[in-house]
Amino acid sequence: MLPRTGPQLAVTEVGRTVDGIEVLSAGTDTHDGYNGGQFALADPETLSLGGGNVDSPRTRYGYGYGGLEVRGVRVLRLRVTNTIHDAWCYMRNTISHKPEYTTTFAGMMVDYHTAEGYTRRVALGMGVLNPKRTSNRPVWGTKAAPDDFIALGDIVFEGPEREIAIDLARWAPEGWDGQCWLSAGTENLAAARRMTVQILGAADSPEGIEITEGTPVGDLYAMRTYTVRRVPEPPVIDGKLDDAAWKQLGPAGDFLLLGRVGQSKQATRAWAAWDDTTFYIAFDCVETEKDQLNLAAKKIWNQDAVDMAIDVDADRDYFHQIIINGRGDTEQFNQGGDGRRETWQYSCAAGSYDGGWAVEVAIPFAQMGVTPRRGMKWTGNFVRYRPYPPVDEMLTWSPLPGDNLIVPEKFGEWVFD
Repeated sequence: MLPRTGPQLAVTEVGRTVDGIEVLSAGTDTHDGYNGGQFALADPETLSLGGGNVDSPRTRYGYGYGGLEVRGVRVLRLRVTNTIHDAWCYMRNTISHKPEYTTTFAGMMVDYHTAEGYTRRVALGMGVLNPKRTSNRPVWGTKAAPDDFIALGDIVFEGPEREIAIDLARWAPEGWDGQCWLSAGTENLAAARRMTVQILGAADSPEGIEITEGTPVGDLYAMRTYTVRRVPEPPVIDGKLDDAAWKQLGPAGDFLLLGRVGQSKQATRAWAAWDDTTFYIAFDCVETEKDQLNLAAKKIWNQDAVDMAIDVDADRDYFHQIIINGRGDTEQFNQGGDGRRETWQYSCAAGSYDGGWAVEVAIPFAQMGVTPRRGMKWTGNFVRYRPYPPVDEMLTWSPLPGDNLIVPEKFGEWVFD
């Protein structure tokens, strides 16, 4: 079946077995965005399905999905190919890699069939998935928004091709009869972004097969808590993480790529501590992909930098934002709230080491207008900026589902101990 273009839905009967997989139907569902160029692929002969945008600098948004309705399958071996990992476009940035809209998507949909018909749809995100998605595309199977959201990882950003195996029974409803629609494609991405999934084989059991388990997106976006511990001796603010305070404390880790479900290959850790007079924060930023930090951009948030959002009232409204780059330059901002404009006096330093760089900060409580006590909760976030080249990433400790860092209602809790 040739790729089909244009804003249209087409479902055709197949009714034959291909490489041991019974294929009932094939479908394409596309709608051009701005300036056209969407396509979808559903080829039962090669068991391939997918969709996306063509290589046109003005093509963007819209959607393209290809699907195969199959029966009698459980475990599938899949080859995922994509152009998203290194896509170019006229807006040379990564905004379209993130869930800019609730519909923004790259991955698969699985619609499960029971005695009552198609009753359940699961979205399998492969790097781009907004958990607020309400789109009913593609319009077959349940013809409804997903009932569940599973993150299979950052597959479309890790490279052009990857092979995985999934166990469809893992997300199936009670009474699933082995029939399902398998769909793949993209929605509301910018130019030159498309993906294809080819079914390489099927099995009746996951035994002996390395299964990509996936993570419920709700778990990924659950609010995080960090314990801020007292330190007997204050760290020296010199950009070196050799102080006993940092070595003895547990870090805040597992930073997520902003608006995505994956993690950067360059790890980030952060710490927070306190004593009678001062609040301390430190960052450790692994960097092995570039020899020199980007410190030349006009705006500090477009440089290699770290960002801390501090809400001492824990009202999830007004908060103080401090950004420090890899050279130790710093800026601060007041966000939200009742119009307060505060300027804190604090000390900070940055330093580099072989394979990364670090930042330390000390903020007197007298500047913050509050002295915590054991059990007190603040809210806040730790963020790292990794600008292009070679990539353009924002890494956040608090999971944020969109492309915006200024979301205080999603910040984690910092509990003083």
